[in-house]
Amino acid sequence: MKAPLYLLMKSQPYDDRARCCDDRPTSVTIARRAWPLRWGRKARVAVPAAMAVLRRQLAQPIAERIAIGTPVVSSGGRELGVVREVVVELGSGRTSYAVSDQPSGRGNVRLLPRDLVRAHRDVAVVEEHVLQRLERRIA
Repeated sequence: MKAPLYLLMKSQPYDDRARCCDDRPTSVTIARRAWPLRWGRKARVAVPAAMAVLRRQLAQPIAERIAIGTPVVSSGGRELGVVREVVVELGSGRTSYAVSDQPSGRGNVRLLPRDLVRAHRDVAVVEEHVLQRLERRIA
């Protein structure tokens, strides 16, 4: 007679003495709180970036010279995409146009500085040599 399947699958009793370590998570105690250090580091990064944005905006306020949804082309006729947003770059503090190459806005996004993009009739134009310089800098 064969043994029932559940007897073959029954687990063996577990022996705790054979284990090398404990399953309980280790607790780490810190003598001081971590939050002042973390917030101090964040402030050291955020304050200079905010000041750069403020200085740049005082010199040249954000204004939409080119409307959102305007197609963007290079001076050579290459289509680059559509203006999605006017954004502020935190590193430099200058305003840029976020240009997406997909109609849904989910594709690649290029940040084109506002002072390098000019309006021409119903499209925005970027000089080809400026665009190549920006693409080289990104790559």
